[in-house]
Amino acid sequence: MQLSKETKDIQEQLGHYCQTGQLIKPIVGAKLERLPHYRRLVFNVIKDSLSSAYPLTKSLIGDEKFYQLCFAFFSTHACKEPQVYKMTGEILTYFKEHDVLNLKSEFPFIEELMLFEWTEMEMYMMADLALPKAKKSGDWLHDILVLNPESRLLDFTYPVYKVKPNQLLKEKAGQHFCVAYREKNTGKIYFIDVSPLVALIISAINTGNKLHSIFDELNQSGIKLNEEQKDKIVAFLKSESSLVLGFIH
Repeated sequence: MQLSKETKDIQEQLGHYCQTGQLIKPIVGAKLERLPHYRRLVFNVIKDSLSSAYPLTKSLIGDEKFYQLCFAFFSTHACKEPQVYKMTGEILTYFKEHDVLNLKSEFPFIEELMLFEWTEMEMYMMADLALPKAKKSGDWLHDILVLNPESRLLDFTYPVYKVKPNQLLKEKAGQHFCVAYREKNTGKIYFIDVSPLVALIISAINTGNKLHSIFDELNQSGIKLNEEQKDKIVAFLKSESSLVLGFIH
């Protein structure tokens, strides 16, 4: 049923007040002294959701600064997502454009830390993807390897996925890769630290390249792997049965 113009106007006025604390004009049927309670309740929903989505960030910067970050986001950002958990991802865009409290200067890795936390949340909540058909046995070098479709290859400047936040200031900026995947039976999200070489190989596998072809291309590009190095890469892939699901002959 379509809302009347009057009802829609009242909703928009109340929404504007809850976000900004400012009344465009008196809201029909609302008692002025009660309006702050609505704003407080809405903000608490946003703050609690952000606290659940970014516990590491909250622990790093402390309750007071996290409160101020949440309030700045809540009061000035026009959220587009109707689902609360998706709304928590919008703070990444907001924070990229606004260095609230100079947090990015104090913690140069904080955007990546928040991205890491959001990735875990987003992957945990995403809809189930159909698993491709794959055989459990095959030739690791000459068959196509099937990767978990609920996986992502991530690269960071700081190792936010394996170093405690309060230790990250000691880390120098560099190049760090990990593979994130969702375990089918439990829904748990795993982050696996990988070398730049393994990241390159996984990326190539994901586009349908066979492992022996990848090794050949690496050799032609000047990256020469001996048999022991190749065996270690195969052993790593074998050990990650929730990432490599099987083979296509």
